[in-house]
Amino acid sequence: RLETRIEVTENYWKGRVEYLEEFLSDHINREASERLGIKQRLEFSKDALSRLDAREEAVARIHGCLGTDPSIYK
Repeated sequence: RLETRIEVTENYWKGRVEYLEEFLSDHINREASERLGIKQRLEFSKDALSRLDAREEAVARIHGCLGTDPSIYK
């Protein structure tokens, strides 16, 4: 269950990083990116994702929580 929770969280942060990079790459969003602090949000998301690289440490940090039921996660 904890491994599944880490996988779900990793997929979430990967999606955020991908979305923010796409948003930043569009020149139309330049002004909005600055106003909304998108670069800072992207760095935060990358940092959160990098914390999941060491699986054992990531699982240890969430030890004691319910995790995610693997049977409902695809």
